Amino acid sequence: MRAAVLRRYWPPETQLLLLRAILAGPEAAGAAWRAWCAMRDLDSASWPEVRLLANLAGRLPALDPGSALIPRIQGIRRFVWTQTQMQLAGARPLLAAIAQAGIPMMPLKGAARLADGVRGNARLVRDIDVLVPVGDWERALRLADAQGWRPTAGWPYAGPLGPTTPAEVFPMHHAVGLARGEAQVDLHHHAFYMCRNAGDDDGLWTRGRSGTLHGTPVRLANASDDLLLSLVHGALFSPDPVADWALDAVAAIEGGVDWALLEAEARRRRIEAFAASGLMMLEERLDVTVPDGLSRRLRRAVRGPFAQDFVAYATGTNERPAMIDTLRRAAALRGGDASARGRRQVVAAGEAMTFPPDGTPVTIPLPPGLVPQGRLRLDVDLTVGVVPPSQPLVIEVAAPGIILRWWRTRLRGGWAGWRKHRRVRVDLPARFYTARRIDRVMVNLRTPNPGRDGAVPIFSVRWVLRGAVAERAVPLAPSGPSVRP
Repeated sequence: MRAAVLRRYWPPETQLLLLRAILAGPEAAGAAWRAWCAMRDLDSASWPEVRLLANLAGRLPALDPGSALIPRIQGIRRFVWTQTQMQLAGARPLLAAIAQAGIPMMPLKGAARLADGVRGNARLVRDIDVLVPVGDWERALRLADAQGWRPTAGWPYAGPLGPTTPAEVFPMHHAVGLARGEAQVDLHHHAFYMCRNAGDDDGLWTRGRSGTLHGTPVRLANASDDLLLSLVHGALFSPDPVADWALDAVAAIEGGVDWALLEAEARRRRIEAFAASGLMMLEERLDVTVPDGLSRRLRRAVRGPFAQDFVAYATGTNERPAMIDTLRRAAALRGGDASARGRRQVVAAGEAMTFPPDGTPVTIPLPPGLVPQGRLRLDVDLTVGVVPPSQPLVIEVAAPGIILRWWRTRLRGGWAGWRKHRRVRVDLPARFYTARRIDRVMVNLRTPNPGRDGAVPIFSVRWVLRGAVAERAVPLAPSGPSVRP
């Protein structure tokens, strides 16, 4: 993967200058500060820049002794510290309840800087990110629900948890953002959005060490995993790019990184592009020492769909039709593909079902007892009728958390007595479904003006699933190791 592509998604220059003023040697830091002042004043600074300025409060008297900004920036630091402490205090009842229930948890990203014995910084923490083992996530979510925590913005569910809500929302994301009052907690069952397969985080837990967060016992990621977490999350798209992940990365490096472990873990997870982008920025712009050739080796290891996979997540275009096939291939490769062969049998079939008039997708349930070996093929036979001539139609096949196939076609035909069949096939490793606890696939059809001139479109679907099942029913996905501190 070309280095220029990775550089394209770095934070804005004004944030890089502030990072350099915070982290570089005295001469380079002073030059960076003067360059930032030539481009900005405090009143025009963006919010991400204000967040970084809080980390400059202690150094500014040496960089610019007579600056009139010193009192204001010291005030920003006090504000950031107060806001962070308010978040931590608001989250403490939930963290304590999780710990008292015997559920291990690991603070991530900015929250990890708040743990006792960890080198911190004046990092604004807007929410407390905590990871719990996959097998304990539902229990932790129900503890949060009992305390009145609700999803931010009402997604992916609204109101109190129902009996099946955790299983339904689990495959949609790697975490659920929860709020109670002004406090926010992101409750993770996996550390990375793109790495959500059984066993992905086992090493993260076993390599961790014991610590405390605001008096609550936690597991702390070791320096190598901490650095990888900072690099990957820092590369993800944000409408307002924030560069303070680099402060977390530098703190992790100062904690003593096993660079061979970091490289091996990035390759195992197939996130080399994310790691390489951040390491290049640390080397080239912030003068951070990184082993010679490491970022180059990671960059050159990016193959197949993983280059576009990085771009999709770095730009927030992971739901664009042009990206869907690439993301599906990357997700399937990350999930592994067991080479078990054998005659594929029909494991489930559905009779023709007409789409509801309110546009609700048709849901195809995956049967219990799927085994993670071999492949699972979904054949969907769509019947579309009473569609106006040349009217565009979108066909979408999706699993929770990922779109699997997408077409946009212009069907041609008359209003009366017209029918068209479309066969759609999705062939993926069975482990892709089992590891993510995917228990359903949705088929959706969208067309503008479906009721024009009083016509009612006819959309129906039948499906056949071919794969392998265990001799006896087993849970759709393993619950994962229960790691104790």
